[in-house]
Amino acid sequence: MPSPGPEQPLAYEILARSCGRPRVEAGDVVWVRPDRVMIHDAGGPRRLGPELAALGVDVMHPDKLIVVSDHYAPGNSEATAEVLRITREWARSHGVGAFFDMEGISHTLIVEKCLVDPGMLLIGGDSHTPTAGALGALAFGMGQTDMLSVLALGETWLEVPRLILVELHGELPWAVTAKDLVLEMIRSGIAGRCEGKVIEYRGEALSALDVEERSVLTNMATEMSAMSAVIPYDSVTAAHFRRAGREPSRGEDGGAGPAPEERVSLACGSVVPLVALPHSLREIAPAAELQGVAVSRAYIGACTGAKLADLMMAAEVLRGRRVADGVLLHVAPASEDVLRAATRNGTLEVLLESGAKMLPTGCGACPGFGNGLLSAGDVCISTTNRNFPGRMGSTEARVFLGSPWTVAASAVAGRVCDPREVAAERAG
Repeated sequence: MPSPGPEQPLAYEILARSCGRPRVEAGDVVWVRPDRVMIHDAGGPRRLGPELAALGVDVMHPDKLIVVSDHYAPGNSEATAEVLRITREWARSHGVGAFFDMEGISHTLIVEKCLVDPGMLLIGGDSHTPTAGALGALAFGMGQTDMLSVLALGETWLEVPRLILVELHGELPWAVTAKDLVLEMIRSGIAGRCEGKVIEYRGEALSALDVEERSVLTNMATEMSAMSAVIPYDSVTAAHFRRAGREPSRGEDGGAGPAPEERVSLACGSVVPLVALPHSLREIAPAAELQGVAVSRAYIGACTGAKLADLMMAAEVLRGRRVADGVLLHVAPASEDVLRAATRNGTLEVLLESGAKMLPTGCGACPGFGNGLLSAGDVCISTTNRNFPGRMGSTEARVFLGSPWTVAASAVAGRVCDPREVAAERAG
């Protein structure tokens, strides 16, 4: 296989290696062979299994396949229990070694357990597959027809996208998170320049973000209308792999090469806690400007908002406080490992003492499939990544999106609340 050219941005190095070319350029149509493939219970075996059988073909590379039960976990009806059974039996019958049965959200598990290495190409049957870019990999979400090709042939085609460099400069203020950075990029128009492109994140502000926080930047590339996002392998990534007990096999390919020519920058020091208003991420305002909006529900969950660091953010706000009367706060940890760690370090106790109600690990209410759904008339503030009508339950519910800091502060206040307001009250 030809070696990739040395002077290409990271995303193009990965694609060139995957399609066996020395170089690739934007607009090239190439056939790529992914290093890893991910499917989950919602769109995986129950849909792709019968199609493979109808074609009379099997999975080309079961050793590359990651299968996760997360969207319908745990089954809360006969129909969802059947989906989980099909997923479980299909994974076992096809010899899938990387099968995670109700252990957490697929995107969280890939990052948490380092299931891809820097420099790898991941193709997944979910629009938030780009989350894996936090590990220095390149990841694309694809639809059912493309995923069928990947499973049956071990390859698929794509048009090489254009690239854009997003530089994050400055120091993040207290209570400003990666979620706030994404919301600010959408609000300021930076996201508009990322449409249809692969984002490469760089800048000194990244050094203050661990891989968990970085995964929010790559996950929500989808909400920025980007094709994907990647963060080059660095000392933060290396430390994350060491904590996971792994040494990346392709770390040398995941480092920073030449930066994309098109670039924009964000001054992180001027970002404030932000909230996306119902029913999209196109209307965003500072949390401090929405303090008159009463909430009936608060939700800390999803791959963007229920990792260990997220639960710890919420616990810092909730310690010694109670959830406001009339507000139901649900917490759905993103994985079993997150739940264990939160139990060990006391975070879970703080959440429970505040009045939070625990939900099982998994996608939960985020995709509108699991437990904790919203009813008509509910006004919810959530750490999830989408808030279109019906996303979390009733089409008549209203969903605001914010960081774990902001959601926890709002649960205490009974209204949308800037977490800095709660900090000021504590200091006073």
